[in-house]
Amino acid sequence: PGRIVRPRRPYTNFPDTTDGSLYFYDAGIMSSSFARWAFLGAQDSPLDALAECAREESRRYPRPLSARSLGNDPLFLSNEEVEQAWQQASASEAYADTRKTVASNGSVYFFSTTYLSPQQAAALAEWDAVGRFMNV
Repeated sequence: PGRIVRPRRPYTNFPDTTDGSLYFYDAGIMSSSFARWAFLGAQDSPLDALAECAREESRRYPRPLSARSLGNDPLFLSNEEVEQAWQQASASEAYADTRKTVASNGSVYFFSTTYLSPQQAAALAEWDAVGRFMNV
């Protein structure tokens, strides 16, 4: 009680939260992207997770987001949750930039039209899902 504990490593704050709270993560063991995904997973909003992750992938890399990746750590969204989130996003003006594309093998991808055109997203999704495996 009353003691100040100093961490061994400096922690990085995570300032852009939806609720205005301040979160910290250890940048020595966690990337800022993973920290953001962990925050989104803790918020328990598949709709926000889908839209934010699709926007971030489209902006940062630029590439569409594989729907399968939403099932991974730290989000762990089921296929049903992803589909329900997509249905909500596609019906809401707040998510008008979030779109879906499907590769020829049926793999689903999401992207933001703010950063990728539908043609770019479709070509990149096709390459990721089909083309790169044919070029090994």
